[in-house]
Amino acid sequence: MAKKKLLSTDEQIDKLTYLTRVADAAATEPDLVKRLGAITIYAGEVDFWAIQAARLVEQVVLKGAVAEGKEPAFQPHDDTYFYDNQIDTRRILHEIKKLLPLRSVDPEGEEAAARVSELAGKFLKAANGFLNYRIAIVHHMTSPKNTLDDVNSLCDKAISASREVRACHREFSEAAAPYRFGPRELEYFYSSR
Repeated sequence: MAKKKLLSTDEQIDKLTYLTRVADAAATEPDLVKRLGAITIYAGEVDFWAIQAARLVEQVVLKGAVAEGKEPAFQPHDDTYFYDNQIDTRRILHEIKKLLPLRSVDPEGEEAAARVSELAGKFLKAANGFLNYRIAIVHHMTSPKNTLDDVNSLCDKAISASREVRACHREFSEAAAPYRFGPRELEYFYSSR
């Protein structure tokens, strides 16, 4: 079987931009089915952001090890690893938490490392909060304890939580961006694949 072509970075961005726009429009509709569809897209986005956060934390940790002349303790993962192996989003979040707090190889960078760790923790909390609402909606919407008003209220909370996750991920990613792999590390860790 031929290996399926992966989307380019630009194609992936276009797809995610389109899905976010569709979900944001559906989230404002009074139609419950459209709101549930928005939450499904948001759930996929939260999965994506968790994967990106995990990859970024891996890169920061490994880049620090290389800078200290240490042998890397693990091989970083690419996006397809998480999807191909159906890694649970909560497991991804748990593994990120295990790598925190981040440390700086330079004592002058400890404040920045603490800030990135704090923002990563904020992202983890927001993502877990969204997942709690997603579970309540998907797995408990038909419970005799939940009225349609309850389901709509849970949708409101999930939509709000997804926006918080988006904002927290953006803040974390921007703060950690200077510490992600550069060309040398990308070549070192991914050239043999």
